[in-house]
Amino acid sequence: MHASPLRLSLGPILYYWSRDELFAFYRDIASHPVETVYLGERRCAPSGAA
Repeated sequence: MHASPLRLSLGPILYYWSRDELFAFYRDIASHPVETVYLGERRCAPSGAA
């Protein structure tokens, strides 16, 4: 049995960053060996929301 090669992915940003910080981060990530990049921010519903 052969093991599958590992693949690297980057999840969404978990915190608020300014537009310039976010764009700089993604520009930097473009030079890294990341196969999949999930764009955007992760949002959570306020407590008590259904």
